[in-house]
Amino acid sequence: MDLFRLKSLLFLLFFIGRCRGQDILPEGPLDAVKTKDSGDYSINVISADGDTKTAEIKLRVLEPVSDVVIKSDLTEAIEHNSTVVLTCSAKGSLLTFTWTNGTTPIVADGKRLTLKNEQMSSTLTIAGVLRSDLVGPICCTAANKLEKEKSAPFNLTVYYGPDEGQHAKTKRTIPSPGVSFGVMEPITGAKMTGPVATLIAGNSTANLSCQVMTGTVKTRSWLKDGKPLSANSRLVFADDLSSIMINPLQKEDNGVYQCQLINPVTSAEASYKMVVNYGPEPATVTGESEVELDTKVTLTCSAASVPPANFTWKFNGTMTAVKTSQYIIDKAVYSNSGTYTCEAHNAVTGKTSKPVTHTLAVKGKRNLTSS
Repeated sequence: MDLFRLKSLLFLLFFIGRCRGQDILPEGPLDAVKTKDSGDYSINVISADGDTKTAEIKLRVLEPVSDVVIKSDLTEAIEHNSTVVLTCSAKGSLLTFTWTNGTTPIVADGKRLTLKNEQMSSTLTIAGVLRSDLVGPICCTAANKLEKEKSAPFNLTVYYGPDEGQHAKTKRTIPSPGVSFGVMEPITGAKMTGPVATLIAGNSTANLSCQVMTGTVKTRSWLKDGKPLSANSRLVFADDLSSIMINPLQKEDNGVYQCQLINPVTSAEASYKMVVNYGPEPATVTGESEVELDTKVTLTCSAASVPPANFTWKFNGTMTAVKTSQYIIDKAVYSNSGTYTCEAHNAVTGKTSKPVTHTLAVKGKRNLTSS
């Protein structure tokens, strides 16, 4: 038996063994060829006269190529200064990688362009990157003997220039005027500080200051509740706009104050919530003035106040147990007729509103007779 026929027989036995469940493989029969079936196989055939023939076969099971992706170690680069490292990774077996810039293959020169290929990835390193290196799109193709797959196009911005101007025909150049520039530190740690004591309208003064930990501030602006602040008879800005003073505080000064800090490279913002206690302002009572027997009555006392006011009620001059803004009578009786007096009190300002009265009359139900 020649070697060619022996190898053919080995292939035949290999697949027949799979189909019939014969244990000719190290791990027994399988339903389909898998990656782990890769390996070196041999067969010994003993002829009738006792002569032994041996053949060997190398089996390589290929996985499909998938998930071809290019990643960069930089998000942007500077011409001549940056070294860019692009890594192409993929899934599959026995992979080979190729790189293209547009339609042009990328070939390593061993100096500025180097390629390093591994089993599952390829790394392209570009030292002293040029603007033309990544015009692209850059693509990576992973392949094996089964198939190949190309990555999505990859682009990376390479900053360059300014170039020296040159006339296209005469090739003459004229240098541009000198350019001056400054390096500016970004703004960080913006913070607004304000009063920590309790503030009362008409009596208190507030100083708000807006500062940063690092960076140079070129522009400051102030807002209250999202709208620009303007100076007035009570509100004064510092010359450099780093602080404001409000004197005296009034109830309308309640709100959120913001300062915006800007320089050419960055911006920052800080805020402070101002709480100005005031009131109570004059109270009002709303509700029914005349009701029928067994009717539910709700009298409501209101008074603008920060913090919200506490309320007391009197009936015909006598203090009641009601301490809420509403005086509720579930079913009115004749004895509920009379004068109800409400007062609002602010525990922080210590002020109490003037008493406000409301008169209620309870009358009998109308007689409903048919005609």
